[in-house]
Amino acid sequence: MRVLLLEDDETLADALRAYGYEVDHGSGPEDGHDVIIVGPMSLPACRTLRSRTATPLIALVRTERDRVTVLEMGADDYVDEPHEASRIIDRIRATVRPPLPGPPDVRVDVDELNLSEPQRTLLAHFLAHPDRVLTRTQLTCLPGLTDSLLDAYVTALRAELPGTITLEQVRGIGFRLLVSR
Repeated sequence: MRVLLLEDDETLADALRAYGYEVDHGSGPEDGHDVIIVGPMSLPACRTLRSRTATPLIALVRTERDRVTVLEMGADDYVDEPHEASRIIDRIRATVRPPLPGPPDVRVDVDELNLSEPQRTLLAHFLAHPDRVLTRTQLTCLPGLTDSLLDAYVTALRAELPGTITLEQVRGIGFRLLVSR
């Protein structure tokens, strides 16, 4: 992971390197770095940096006032004094943590499926909430759906859906649309 360190503390740079980080010193360019650490003497640069890059910014602060100021200027996080390498590394890991995968992007050409209007409504609701269990109560609130028709409509949908999409029954609760990845 590449770190741009806007701080003259060579001890900090050495500690980051010891943890396996590639450390660059200087004032730019910011591109190509995974995180930028801004030292106390460079805090005014936060606003300019934020306007030029989406790279996460972590500010090393000394006072309560600095905490508020750097966040207002666009820093993503801060570390209070003492600026220990282990605390900074914890903040880097938390700030640069990979995002959790979102729900899959599910696309089905509904017009090509042989479905009634209530079945189309039911499918649209499942597609809007992939990987989520939808209760029978939630589903029977949709227009044209009753508890007695729900199972029949789900069976009809299963027959029409492509093989990458499955409607799973969650016993005693409802159904969930699953997408093979």
